[in-house]
Amino acid sequence: TGKELTEGVLFSTSKLEDIFTICYRSQSVSRVLLVVSEGKLDELSIPKDYLAGTISITGKSSSKAQELAEHIEAKKVYKNADVPFYLHCEDESCWLGIDLTGDVSKRDYRIFIGSETLTGITADAVLRLAGYEPKHMLLDPFCRAGSIVIEAALHALQMPVRYYAKEKLLFVNLFNKSEHVNLFNKSDIERFFVAQDKAITETIPGSITALAAQFPSVQASRKNAKIAGVTKAIEFSRTELEWLDMKFEPGSVDRIVTQPVEITANFPAVKAAKLTALFFERAKKILKPDGKIGLVLRQGKDAYAAAAAQHGFTLEHERTIMQGKEAWQVVLFRKPS
Repeated sequence: TGKELTEGVLFSTSKLEDIFTICYRSQSVSRVLLVVSEGKLDELSIPKDYLAGTISITGKSSSKAQELAEHIEAKKVYKNADVPFYLHCEDESCWLGIDLTGDVSKRDYRIFIGSETLTGITADAVLRLAGYEPKHMLLDPFCRAGSIVIEAALHALQMPVRYYAKEKLLFVNLFNKSEHVNLFNKSDIERFFVAQDKAITETIPGSITALAAQFPSVQASRKNAKIAGVTKAIEFSRTELEWLDMKFEPGSVDRIVTQPVEITANFPAVKAAKLTALFFERAKKILKPDGKIGLVLRQGKDAYAAAAAQHGFTLEHERTIMQGKEAWQVVLFRKPS
């Protein structure tokens, strides 16, 4: 159990292994902190043992981080500190914690991308909101750079997001940074990674398919998936939207999760209406009776919602999420029974 914050979750545990597991496996976090002090900014403190070595204090608000450093009379170090601290504040409440991960919102596989590519965190969030499970038959018919199918494959294979980037996790190096700070045992961390990696599976119980009408999108998705180490779990194909009902059996697909073509003011109304109608017409044929569609859009939500209603789909959920400083809409539809 945990406490939901505006921009995070606060939870307690008696086992460091639980925290390490979140650091290593979580697909939806940007940073993990081991909280050592909380309260108003002027009430925070750092244990004396940590102050014996060099520390760094950073945060979303650099001015507050600087103010805290001056308050506790600690030298502010930004690189190669024994213990990196991160300050998280929401209104008057603050949490100071040892930064165990650094910023892990970025994915190393995001090499072949475009300006509209979803981040790994956004893709994972949309999949979870759509109720994706490894046993499902998942389809992304507008795969773009592959973020959605790659995040789904990582989840289905039980493959840690940072499998190829263990050394970038800050907690890995905290055990040998300073004689004054004995946070973790090196052998325990090594055993932790061995145990975690044993859970990775070779196959998935369901299936994941990435499609696009443009071959460059299929290529980009395949290359990014190869970097992520999950190509074995995904089928890639250049397929036009109109051929979906030829590629999939009627009532065979559990979830369609995708970032479709954007409907903008400059997009011809007739063409937009044809595209959205075709999408839901084909989706209605191939989805299971309890199948769902998850769309993530920057604009054009109303056009897709209108087309969904025309084909009998029920609007189940909608919300605004932030990707960086940009607002995106996530819309979920359920197939009519």
